[in-house]
Amino acid sequence: MDKHLQNESGMSLAELLGAIVILFIITALTFPILLNGIKTANTIQQETMFRDEADYLMVALLKELYVTKESELISRDTHEAGTPNYYIERSTKDGETVNTKTGFINNKLVVANQVINTKNENISILPGSSIVKKEEGQYEVILLLHLTSKKGKTMTFKNFIRTIDDIDKKEVNQ
Repeated sequence: MDKHLQNESGMSLAELLGAIVILFIITALTFPILLNGIKTANTIQQETMFRDEADYLMVALLKELYVTKESELISRDTHEAGTPNYYIERSTKDGETVNTKTGFINNKLVVANQVINTKNENISILPGSSIVKKEEGQYEVILLLHLTSKKGKTMTFKNFIRTIDDIDKKEVNQ
């Protein structure tokens, strides 16, 4: 046993070079996987930011439209000619008539005449966001969001909402 403890010969140069080559090969194989993982994590983080922002904006918009009655709508044409503005104009009857606009006006979300800003200052609403009437009482909301960063990613979100149908069909046909 004493012989093994006193043997102080180290690794040979060939063994050392072999270990370095093996380490280099392992590093070369795992480095692209690591970079791909980081890239995927960044993409997921951006998409999560978009979805959080879209949820916040859509909820504000849909919350207002969901309680809108067809009889309260002043104009059923949602696009303002010659502009990128898409909105629904509503007249509320709480003792007095107050016209409110809900939709996309000048690339901003407006709900009951109040501008709803994005929570994330790096995300903006793009032109092309719209409210489009698909059929009687049903509207498609299209929200285009843009991330103002180096890569500048854009995502589109669509949602459908129905207004409350309180108009008697006989009155409309007459």
